[in-house]
Amino acid sequence: MSEEQKSSSTLNDEFEQLGQNIRQALQGAWGSEERKRLSEEIQTGLNEVGNALTKVADDLQQNETVQRVSSEVDEFADQIRSGEVAAKLREETIEALQSLNRELESWIERWSSSPESESDES
Repeated sequence: MSEEQKSSSTLNDEFEQLGQNIRQALQGAWGSEERKRLSEEIQTGLNEVGNALTKVADDLQQNETVQRVSSEVDEFADQIRSGEVAAKLREETIEALQSLNRELESWIERWSSSPESESDES
């Protein structure tokens, strides 16, 4: 066997051995008591967080302010669906535009009847 073949075989053998060692290390770590204890602690902690969030949600549902806001949101949604909001928005937009037009007309009238504008026309 040439030196190159021995080197190549040894390199392959070493990579194979490395793979086996990694596999054994992971299996050992996975089966260790430390990992099992940590896993149980994490599970317990997640259960406690879930219980706390459920309690907060229950408390919020019973809170008068939250119930009132929820009711107002539902009423507003009903108004939107019925077209009431759109009609009111249209009406208020028309009123605002009419007011703006009156102000512009008043400004135009004052501007066009001022003495300076008469002298400019001459």
